[in-house]
Amino acid sequence: MVLHARRAVVLLGVLASWPPAAPQEPTTLNGHRSGVYCVSFSPDGSILASGSSDHTIKLWQLRTDTDPQEAQRRRRLFTDLDDDRFWVRERASDELATLGRAIEPELRQALSQAASLEVRARLRRLLVALRPPTEEQHQAEVRCLAFSPDGRLLASGSKDQSIKLWSAIAGRALATVDGRSGTVWSLAFSPDGSILASGGMDHSVRLWDVATGRLRATLQGHAGPVHSLAFSPDRTTLASAGSFDGTVKLWNLPGGEPKAALKAKGSAVLCVAFSPDGKTLASAGYDGAIQLWNLASDQPNLLIGSFPAHSNTVRSLAFSPDGKTLASASEDNSARLWQIGSGRLLATLSGHSGGVYSVTFSPNGQTVATASLDGTVKLWNVSAWCGQATAEQGR
Repeated sequence: MVLHARRAVVLLGVLASWPPAAPQEPTTLNGHRSGVYCVSFSPDGSILASGSSDHTIKLWQLRTDTDPQEAQRRRRLFTDLDDDRFWVRERASDELATLGRAIEPELRQALSQAASLEVRARLRRLLVALRPPTEEQHQAEVRCLAFSPDGRLLASGSKDQSIKLWSAIAGRALATVDGRSGTVWSLAFSPDGSILASGGMDHSVRLWDVATGRLRATLQGHAGPVHSLAFSPDRTTLASAGSFDGTVKLWNLPGGEPKAALKAKGSAVLCVAFSPDGKTLASAGYDGAIQLWNLASDQPNLLIGSFPAHSNTVRSLAFSPDGKTLASASEDNSARLWQIGSGRLLATLSGHSGGVYSVTFSPNGQTVATASLDGTVKLWNVSAWCGQATAEQGR
């Protein structure tokens, strides 16, 4: 199934077919004009964000069951737009505006059906209000995205050296921060949402206070650009991938003091991911191999496994919510699912015609999203494979 975006603006709401019907038939999201570098699910799984070299971020509204009372309230608001009383029409417009991008598909449908010129004008004004002003947009390719744990904020990092915080509901920029590091390659929120970590071209990691936008600390130690960041679930450790210096560094939190440096045989490290229980850290990079590190043993930071995963650079890693499966994305145009414990390959997700730069699991673990330089995002139903991994490990 292929879905086409209706227009290309900074943030776009589109209803996608959800969930994907079968693993062999992924849902394809079209809308970006060039390569897509990053994807991220909102914590409740209702929104998928994608960032591209076309300078835009798109928010894809995934079809979910709407609460019956909320659906009834929305129908009433659309009806009230044509009410004889001016104050009722104004109230309906104001309430619809508070729903942000989630209401865009319904606004467009109502516009196509409206007979009244006044109602059509109100609907057009609401749609225009959803468009972020040009000055809010990134001025270069968007390289990384991260949702806050409560799902209210979306952070984006760009080659224009800026970090932007967006309202994930309204799709408007709330704040812009100078990344101070050249290209902003990586972003991650702390589990409590109080800290936003950024990694950049200047080899440093920066910790930002989300509430104030102030810089808390700058962490130095890498000898290459910081391409990936991950917080441990217990909020005590931040992992960073130092690209060409071939290391993963661990930092104590909240202060950011150096904790350990992990280095395996191989080349540049481009991605890291913590398992949900925080006991395992996965890393990968240019040589196509994946490393697994034990962070909770009598011999902490012990390399417990390394295996060839792809024939080309690995750009992204993600653990399933239950920790049983690891997904990897590569420039060999594929993503793969691996069984944790045995290291067995569960599935290869083939279908992109360009390198796959980002992979992530939906919060329920049933879907994997991939982003590619071919300009598309694909949604894969992986419930069969991930369920198999869980069943086999339970034996």
